[in-house]
Amino acid sequence: MRHQLSLAVVTCVGIAAAPRAIHPPPRAPAGISGASQGIPNEATGSVQREGFALHYRIAGAAGPYLVILAGGPGLDVDYLRPITARLAGSYRCVLLEQRGTGRSVLPVVDEGTINWAAYLGDLEALRVHLKQDRLILVGHSWGMMYALAYAGTYPDRARGLITIGSAPISAEYSRVFEDNRESRLQAWARAAVLYWSKPERSSSDPDRALYEWLRAITPADFFDPAKGIEHAMRWDPKWCHARVGDVAARTIWAGLDLRPLLDAITCPVLFVHGYQDVTGEANMLEAKSRIRNATLTFVHRAGHYPWIEQPEDTWGAVMPFLAGLNR
Repeated sequence: MRHQLSLAVVTCVGIAAAPRAIHPPPRAPAGISGASQGIPNEATGSVQREGFALHYRIAGAAGPYLVILAGGPGLDVDYLRPITARLAGSYRCVLLEQRGTGRSVLPVVDEGTINWAAYLGDLEALRVHLKQDRLILVGHSWGMMYALAYAGTYPDRARGLITIGSAPISAEYSRVFEDNRESRLQAWARAAVLYWSKPERSSSDPDRALYEWLRAITPADFFDPAKGIEHAMRWDPKWCHARVGDVAARTIWAGLDLRPLLDAITCPVLFVHGYQDVTGEANMLEAKSRIRNATLTFVHRAGHYPWIEQPEDTWGAVMPFLAGLNR
């Protein structure tokens, strides 16, 4: 997600709901502790990186690892708990607290710590830490971009990839994303975006400004704006790390072009895309055309959060795909 507080913005995020009860945590690799504080039945762990610890949590008792990649950059993974709640009965969901979010606190947030090489290195370090030959990645929005970039950079280390809610694969499609969202903003949302874009607010309290901006734009990401408003009200300001997004606007979004990496992906890929997703269909059709083993599933009457608006159709596509990976 590009956290530029203006009417031309990109976001790749969702909202957390209370997770259902899950089984006790599995026996885990070295470096993983028991239940995390305040989060029952989740194991926690960390991977030492350059100057900071990359943290994660594991929900689920048994089965293959699924690495869950949130939107952003700069948003906590907690909003994807409804996804892990659905998957944790059969899989071990690794909720990655991406650099600069959650407990993965960076000593400094700048171009040296927020860039493609750093993010890809984090996933590779996590793979080694979990003692996995290949990873299965589940991404939402920016998490889709992150997963695709990893699978294209390390094609022999990706076992499968699922995206639920889409993101641009190039700077050109990023502009389409922005235009689609801007065209859907209601008057009150435009006013809120402009209010929180004022330098005296976005500079003095950037995380609060990002939080309020997200609440304003979220309804435009839904087919049903009423569901979007309900979803927006669940945002937590603690999930917002605006400085990460500000730097990513220069190091990730500027000049974005994932197409060469898509050409290199060899693992099976499933795109679950709502027909009303602001990313647009052309972006997804090109992404599918460039990956030799990709499936694109469209979901009717759903926007950027298909698992919320159309859960039956979303999981009807995801669960058989995952089962096929593990045959």
